[in-house]
Amino acid sequence: MINSATDNFPMTDQSSRRSKITEENLIEAAALKRIWEDSKSWRAEAGIGSQAAFGTEFDIGNQSAVGFFLNGQTPLSMKAAKGFARGLRCQISDFSSRLATEAATLADLSGAKTGSAGKGSPIDLAHELSQPHQTLRPQLVWGDLKKMKLPTEFRVAMPDDAMGARAPKGCVLTFSTTEKPRYGDGILVRTRENEVFFRLYQQGIDGWEARAINPAFVSLESGTHGLEIVGVMIEGGPRWA
Repeated sequence: MINSATDNFPMTDQSSRRSKITEENLIEAAALKRIWEDSKSWRAEAGIGSQAAFGTEFDIGNQSAVGFFLNGQTPLSMKAAKGFARGLRCQISDFSSRLATEAATLADLSGAKTGSAGKGSPIDLAHELSQPHQTLRPQLVWGDLKKMKLPTEFRVAMPDDAMGARAPKGCVLTFSTTEKPRYGDGILVRTRENEVFFRLYQQGIDGWEARAINPAFVSLESGTHGLEIVGVMIEGGPRWA
């Protein structure tokens, strides 16, 4: 029986820790830990590589809390699941069908009762994070980004290593076409020649700059290259500045 660090957990998670660990809980933890390990490189680059930093950033708890969840010593709570989904750039359904179903049910019930669970509300967020990726955010191929009309939110795999360990070739990121970029955000830019690149949004000499983190790749100036921002990375943890 695990008794250490109990006082460091939020009240909602203390009751979770007292619950009996089931086979389903262990399967969820194993799936979550695989995602955690796969994200090791870019989390370190983003400053959320440690369990302590990650737990603080995404309101999961201290280092012990994060470790207990990842190792299956504590059943995942809804609060923790939402924090992990945001921080690891995934959906709740990627590691817990149980909590994904619970979130969707709560969203449906609350919406039916109040009719006010609109876009951006806590209920809407829980529902969105519970859904499979392809339902709400279609995954595009890179060539689709040259089209003039893109979905409001979508996912796409990175074609190269221009952003280094933060977004290595093949990793899939989520973008919004309506989010307003701020310096430090990851952005998709389209040139006047209709070429698309993923870069870091920064202030430049001539307007703003789309900077490559990997020095082997070119950085682009908004004025010189006639850049248009076609997507802003969302749900990717803290800004990259």
